Amino acid sequence: FHFVRTQSSKNHDSTFVAMLGEVGVESGHLAEMYDKIGKKQSAKLDDPMQDLVLKVESAEKAMEKRAEWRLKYTSKQQLIKSRKAALDKQFEKNNANANRMMNARLSLTEAEREADAVKRDLNAVSKRILKEMERFKIDLERDVRNVLADNARLHVEHGQKVAEEWENILPMVVLPSDDDENAEGGNLAEVEERPEEEDYCSGDNNDGSVESSSTPPLLPESNGNDPPPDFLS
Repeated sequence: FHFVRTQSSKNHDSTFVAMLGEVGVESGHLAEMYDKIGKKQSAKLDDPMQDLVLKVESAEKAMEKRAEWRLKYTSKQQLIKSRKAALDKQFEKNNANANRMMNARLSLTEAEREADAVKRDLNAVSKRILKEMERFKIDLERDVRNVLADNARLHVEHGQKVAEEWENILPMVVLPSDDDENAEGGNLAEVEERPEEEDYCSGDNNDGSVESSSTPPLLPESNGNDPPPDFLS
């Protein structure tokens, strides 16, 4: 029984070591797959998303440019207002200087002309940017959807391959069921309960050796007058 148990322990250790080796091989395959998915994800998600970020930044700069033109036009409007107020003051004076009034009028006219020019530029910039922004929103939504869809397909394909690898690993690491353990325990119990055979000596041979027999020696025949053996009395 000790021999059987020792051999069983050795077989168990070798099986366990072999299982670890096989799991290590499969884990190496998984590591390679994760490395590939990382590179593919960088090409299908990270790089395209970075390009989209640059496009968004360009759109923001365009809107900032439009805001600058609006601020410039607002400043020209304030300048017209202040110069018009200065001209009105000249008219209110009884002894207004004709040269000052003329200069104030010219200054107001110049401010109005500059404001009109800025307004034309503002309208042109706004029209172009707003039109581009509408197209940009449509393109951006389409591009983001395509990038996310490609990334989702990549992970679905990768997930199927990873699941196959894990399915290969699962049978290697699952412990035997209770039925298997009970069956193995029954075999060991059968070996343990098997009685050991005893050797009985039947007598000496002519050469002085002892003859072994698997059956106990027969009692000597009684002639009817001999007393029974002590263990029968």
